[in-house]
Amino acid sequence: MNTSNIKKYGPQARNDFMQAVAKCLNQFGIDADKTGELLISDVSIDGSVMQVAGNSFDAKLEKPRQKLLARAQKQGFTQLVEHTAYTWFNRLCAIRYMELHGYLDHGLRVLSHPDKANSFEILDHAQDVAQDLGLNRDHIIELKLAGNKDEELYRELLLGQCHALHKAMPFLF
Repeated sequence: MNTSNIKKYGPQARNDFMQAVAKCLNQFGIDADKTGELLISDVSIDGSVMQVAGNSFDAKLEKPRQKLLARAQKQGFTQLVEHTAYTWFNRLCAIRYMELHGYLDHGLRVLSHPDKANSFEILDHAQDVAQDLGLNRDHIIELKLAGNKDEELYRELLLGQCHALHKAMPFLF
């Protein structure tokens, strides 16, 4: 097997994943200065809206944010970013391998589309795979019909796929 492409792609993908993870943490008001000291933004909750670092989120995300903050305080910001990027890179590589070799029960591509560039086949069949992935079919149909919630829909489907794969591979998913 020729691994030269992987050797070229790996370091850049690692950096890209780390930047994406750091950006997500920053949006939730979790950052670090140049010395590695954590910088935590204040949170305000008004009804069902959580405000943090100039961004608005559903207030339901306060508990997950607290979990991230606890991990950042325990591991350190840099370690959390590296660990999360590494974990998601491995998960996505595994899903890609499984979708190309027919190991996913629903037989659809999660990370690509065979006919459309920059698309995901699973989005076209979201309502059909919702139950297989343990998702609320009515909610998935609602997101699909909204027409402007493809990002949220894809997030639900990707996480649903990861949860389904957790049953067979809890060490990775």
